Amino acid sequence: MQFAAIFADTWHLLSARKVFRVSVAITFLVGFLYASLGFNDRGFSLFYVLEFSNDLFYEGSPGASALGLNVFYYVTEWWTSLLGVMLGLMTCASLFPDFMAPGSIDTVLSKPVGRGRLFFYKYVSGLMCAAILVVLLAVMAWLTIRWRLGFWHAPVFWSVPLAVALYSYLFGVCVLFGVWTRSTLASLLLTMLFWLGCWGLHWAEQLSAQFSRTTSAAAVVTGEAEGMNKAEVAHQIFRGLMVVLPKTSETTSLVRRAVLRDQDREYLKEMEVDSQVQRAADLAQLLGRPPEAEVIVRQRVVKDMEAMSALEKSPWYILGSSLGFEALVVGLACWIFTRRDY
Repeated sequence: MQFAAIFADTWHLLSARKVFRVSVAITFLVGFLYASLGFNDRGFSLFYVLEFSNDLFYEGSPGASALGLNVFYYVTEWWTSLLGVMLGLMTCASLFPDFMAPGSIDTVLSKPVGRGRLFFYKYVSGLMCAAILVVLLAVMAWLTIRWRLGFWHAPVFWSVPLAVALYSYLFGVCVLFGVWTRSTLASLLLTMLFWLGCWGLHWAEQLSAQFSRTTSAAAVVTGEAEGMNKAEVAHQIFRGLMVVLPKTSETTSLVRRAVLRDQDREYLKEMEVDSQVQRAADLAQLLGRPPEAEVIVRQRVVKDMEAMSALEKSPWYILGSSLGFEALVVGLACWIFTRRDY
């Protein structure tokens, strides 16, 4: 009963805000636009009025399902996991600062509920309210896939726990800054800076790994190991820093790994290989050089793609280490909340 009352209070507070209503409206719009991706015997259509003739993406083709599911991944990446998270943080950033304001907290603390439990109830309520948007988009996508592609695809619902997990990492940080500073603006800005730092470290790790692999290949030919060692050291430093931080970008990539079927993944891989082989031929023609044999270029591209796939971390590591970070942050926030004098 206590949790239900706090959740209802949180829901009424958030749903009354314009930014939340805007988020719901945009979610419906995104789902409506995703449903506009259709297929016929000539190709595919978009936005309900535009039609494109295409030999790869037509009704019933392997490319149709690969395209439809891949577009859902990008919808999840850009809306649910990026803009949706930002709007969610803007909506929920004030939950704890407002909750801890004089007059508001006094009324709640006068009731027979412990401060730790009160903190936990409020925190979970904030997550549940944010999860509503993700569930709404997943249901619309599920129905769209059945309508447009002709099959039920339950793995789209993996986007719900994964997107909520991503949001929870940042919401936990936002709550910590909120109970520490009691300022909505400060907690929101500090959380955005933290998110930007995680994103920057992730890409630094990825780029250093690629540079390390390239340098290692060159060192085998030239016999110079010094550059290889420096590149590997840089990669290990960035990798070590990422161990203790939430994997925001990698959590988003798990949606693609969960939603795409094996045949769709292979189809998209072949398309990417063909595209890179064609780009290599076009570049050679532009530079006036004789093109390499297609077999050699294809082997090199496949090898590079396999090396990139080898850099992917396991879902257990990505989620486990990230949720471990969140537990520490939320635990610290709860400790500050319970020891505050109100």
